[in-house]
Amino acid sequence: MGPKRAPPQGNTSDCLQSETGIRERGHCPLNGGFHVILWSSKAPGRSCPISTNAILFVYFLYLAFSERLVLTFATEGRGVFPLMSVLLVIVGASLLLSHRIRKHLSFMTAGRFWLCWGSYAALTTAYPLLGVVIMNYPDRTLMNSVEGMQSFALLAIGGYLSSRGPTAMHKVHIVWVGYMLVECIAALGQIINNHTTAGWAILEWQATWDQEWQTVFREGIFYGRSIGTHLNPNTLGCGAMLSCIYAISHFSGSGQVTAFVIALMTLLMSQSRGALFGLSGGIGVLLIVELFRLLFAGGKARGNLNRLSQPVWIVTVSLLVFLTLRMADLVPDRFVSGVSAITAGAREDESFFVRTLVWREALAFSMSYPLGTLGPPAFLFKSATDSDYVNRYLQGGPILLCLFVLVFAGWLVRPRRPVVIDNDRRFLFLASVSLLICSIGQTPTSYPTFSIFWMYTGACLSRRSLIHASAPSGQAKTAPV
Repeated sequence: MGPKRAPPQGNTSDCLQSETGIRERGHCPLNGGFHVILWSSKAPGRSCPISTNAILFVYFLYLAFSERLVLTFATEGRGVFPLMSVLLVIVGASLLLSHRIRKHLSFMTAGRFWLCWGSYAALTTAYPLLGVVIMNYPDRTLMNSVEGMQSFALLAIGGYLSSRGPTAMHKVHIVWVGYMLVECIAALGQIINNHTTAGWAILEWQATWDQEWQTVFREGIFYGRSIGTHLNPNTLGCGAMLSCIYAISHFSGSGQVTAFVIALMTLLMSQSRGALFGLSGGIGVLLIVELFRLLFAGGKARGNLNRLSQPVWIVTVSLLVFLTLRMADLVPDRFVSGVSAITAGAREDESFFVRTLVWREALAFSMSYPLGTLGPPAFLFKSATDSDYVNRYLQGGPILLCLFVLVFAGWLVRPRRPVVIDNDRRFLFLASVSLLICSIGQTPTSYPTFSIFWMYTGACLSRRSLIHASAPSGQAKTAPV
């Protein structure tokens, strides 16, 4: 299983080759190609304070165990210090402070970056502080600023790894596939322990470990739903959803099918309806996009059915998996009632109906705070909303809600003159569609699995800014970051 490789170099007259050593090989974006490799002959090398392997090791621990590798204290709240989150922020800060790496992070000075991504990360960092100062939130609320700091850290890590070339990004593939395998095995163990009487000691230990940590975080104990190494099945579902999209975007052949099936099985074991609907929406948009390419992209594209084959086999495999589980009576009632809630109304599913009532109360509550609660809204609202849209509206009013949507819309709107359309860009496009749908009934931006979105945002923006800087002065102004 490996990432898609760029095709042999052909006519590259339309591609950029600058004096700084930044070059592009593969299909040019005008030909609709997604296979692109970028590298720099002036990589940071030893000037980086942390090695690539160390960064990826820290990231893997954060991705899989950030909710368990914590320090606990006796406070009025949860009393949990997010050790891995703070360590990730330190890694990102060390990259930002390294002067030899700053040129690879120059995208952070662009106006489009601050419009779509930087302002949101900055406000999610500042709002908890303002909540303590203005709204008299408890001092422990300051720890919520780590979420925004993580966003900047992951952007910096993504930009740095991109500058290290294909080898570093290939290691990211390995880390993500390794994470998905760990989650799939852990989820399968939880299913076996919950639905059989195997009595294996390792599964009993795993169940005890899960329950102890859910109690520490004051989470509800989930029975019958896999949580993997996480504490909430929706966190696992979001990670599996993004893994399915990752397999679609970055792998090919049998490796793509294998990775997609493993991720889809993990998603089904989590029973996360929001993630499943998000993935369905992403695949649906992919199918529509490829159909439009086939019909309207000219005679050459009209005769190329290979592009359409990918979404077709994805839909086929998904339907086969679903029908197989349905015939074996293994499709959870949660999925059936979730579909009924969409087709026949919210009252068909009690859980979703209760959420709609909470959202109505939240909107009424927001009238008392037109600019938002600044700190975490659940502290004043006295209830979780289970929706990123509602959360952001309560915390920062229309401003933060609009910036939240722009985080994803920035990858849905095509720039005036795109420089690179590669596998990473395709991943971010499909992930944005899925996350916008998933955020209706979940809070994926608070999950550690959302980190892959920020990392690849940094990687893509870094590559674009370097190509933009190396382009002739007459063209640079028409190729925004």
